[in-house]
Amino acid sequence: MIKRLKLLKKLFLYFSSGQMAQFSITRIPLWIIIVSLLLVVLVGVSGILNLHYLNMSHQEIEKINEIITLAQTTQIDFGNQLAIVHAILFENDNEEYRKYFHKFSYQYTVVQNELFNLKLMLDDYPAIKQDIEQTMQYHKQFSELLIDEITQYKEGMLSASDVYSIIKGKDKLAIDTLSKVCNDINTIASNKIIRTKNRYFTFSIISIIGICITSIILVVTILFIIKAEKRFLFSIGKQLSSFLPSQLVQLILTQKKQEIFPIQKKFLTVCFSDIQGFTKLTDTIEADIAAEILNEYLTEMTKIALKWNATVDKFLGDGIMILFGAPIPMTPALQAENS
Repeated sequence: MIKRLKLLKKLFLYFSSGQMAQFSITRIPLWIIIVSLLLVVLVGVSGILNLHYLNMSHQEIEKINEIITLAQTTQIDFGNQLAIVHAILFENDNEEYRKYFHKFSYQYTVVQNELFNLKLMLDDYPAIKQDIEQTMQYHKQFSELLIDEITQYKEGMLSASDVYSIIKGKDKLAIDTLSKVCNDINTIASNKIIRTKNRYFTFSIISIIGICITSIILVVTILFIIKAEKRFLFSIGKQLSSFLPSQLVQLILTQKKQEIFPIQKKFLTVCFSDIQGFTKLTDTIEADIAAEILNEYLTEMTKIALKWNATVDKFLGDGIMILFGAPIPMTPALQAENS
């Protein structure tokens, strides 16, 4: 019985000191706050990285579209250059001839510049860059050949059919060479767009999985804390129920404030009980026998008090002080009846 009294004292000191707060979810532990902040940071960083990568992907796709547009424009301008050749070969007026020849020279310069710009934009692709250099060289040689043939045609040294026979096949080869470059660019662009989308999708999935795992860990941990708290409170309540009424135990475990028993006036019935002649008896018996008798008596009296919803206030040597009506409310008539 004495050991139980010491345990009861420790439990009340434990509750009154507020140590139980570290197990309570009503006062969130510091580590849960830290984990929650880490989760928020993870979500924020993931969102920022996703936006950044999405912006980078958008810029890459824009660059790819720019390359494709330039390649298509180059093809059109090269086709215009060849179309001008046909106009020159059938133009007899010198003024019109010079005008068309000027357009031809201008288109040659435009195509060369566009090929040069394509080469600069494709520095990361050595193979296609080399193809562009070969295309530029071939285009230059083909244009010089055209200029030479057109000059001889204008001087009457060659006929239009002679010019066509000389450039026959060469113009198709020039177009095919440029078309190959454009097709390679389209292939690279398609592959790069697919890779960009896959990388963004993969990164998004990894971010979502990381956030979900962190959230699940946080939720499971909180549930574990709640379960551990319930087990702890159940064990405390089980021990307290050996000395206090079940209603009082429930009040202690559910009370949020430190002041479990507020100051107030109440009508109470106080019962004092002790062992008659126990003091004289202790002079004639051994100490261990006296302790055994005392423990047995106080234990039985405590059970009786709990049975009638009373509260054991204190033990007075071989005596016991029992309260009826506090902290559990009880009418005066019922107090008298139970006592």
